[in-house]
Amino acid sequence: MYTFPHSTRWLLKPPSGVQINWGNPLTNGLVFFSIPDKDHPNNLVAPNSLGTLLSSTSYTGTTRLGSGAISTNSTSGGLYYPWTPFMNTLTNYVTILVWLIPTSIPAYGIILCVPYAAGPSVSPYTCVGLQQYASSTSGLLNVGLSGTSRTATSNAGFIQTSDTLTCYACTVNTISGAVIFYRNGILWTSTSLSGTGSITWTNQQPVTLLNQSNSAPNTGIAGTTPYAAMWNRVLSSQEMEQLFIDPYSIMQSQVLGKQYFLTPNIAGQQQLSLFGCGY
Repeated sequence: MYTFPHSTRWLLKPPSGVQINWGNPLTNGLVFFSIPDKDHPNNLVAPNSLGTLLSSTSYTGTTRLGSGAISTNSTSGGLYYPWTPFMNTLTNYVTILVWLIPTSIPAYGIILCVPYAAGPSVSPYTCVGLQQYASSTSGLLNVGLSGTSRTATSNAGFIQTSDTLTCYACTVNTISGAVIFYRNGILWTSTSLSGTGSITWTNQQPVTLLNQSNSAPNTGIAGTTPYAAMWNRVLSSQEMEQLFIDPYSIMQSQVLGKQYFLTPNIAGQQQLSLFGCGY
């Protein structure tokens, strides 16, 4: 089994299979959740869906690791999940969070993307996506509003190749244009979208990890990812920190019937709460 370097937090995964704990406040507004693991029934996408590897002759080098993560050594690799009605609720507020070990970062390389159309070259390119900006190490949020790409860029150094899992995240309010980038639970940049409006879902394309399209290879970031999620609301800085401290805090064990999550106490410290749960 593959072990993530310097990432003991992954030992917090509940045993004997996991599922989303909808009683946890952090699941409020959750519309997409990916743990490409045989023990995880992804009931947000499809029953027991692990996602589809981009493994045709044109999508090379994508493998599913024993830990449940996926890894690709090619910028034309990746994973995708089918469109679901949950995505229609992403209209004015979006949060994207992906844990990733980036090993190769091309210009405009995609971390997570919902394409606008089946082909990667149809404007506005993405309905919503987190990626690298040009050839720098800045992060780029790309949002398609009324058929036009609107963008926001983080400070340089946001995305870097590494042998350590990094938590990349951003939030956007498409009405005000406010965008915040987070790295490892800490605010990285506060900035503004280049325009305002509402996301439109004309073509209802699959959600794609580490690639821009499920139909044609295009500028994906090569690396390893065990975890990705999207919400239809703007998560707070406290919630971002909480998800960095314990990525599995919104999960519960199927067999043990236990739910657990970290909650802040009055002093602002994190405390572990355990609750029994029946089925």
